[in-house]
Amino acid sequence: MNVVSMAEEIKKEHPEEVVCYKMGAFIQSFGKDAYIISCLFDYNVKEIKGTVPSCGFPKRAISKVCAKLEQKKINYVIIDTKNDY
Repeated sequence: MNVVSMAEEIKKEHPEEVVCYKMGAFIQSFGKDAYIISCLFDYNVKEIKGTVPSCGFPKRAISKVCAKLEQKKINYVIIDTKNDY
């Protein structure tokens, strides 16, 4: 299963949360979650294969990202992709 398919399945389980995926040295969000992360932190949104919006940031920024999401009262989930969710 590729990451985008996995993200779609996980988003069905967590429709109200911003879902972030640990992927190597970065953390990624997809779809509307990518736009939320981009808006809050002024990170760039890119499109995977021209269709799926994606926004990423380095793992070292996770505490800053989590703190701001909590401050804004935005629920979130962090998925470790190497553990197959």
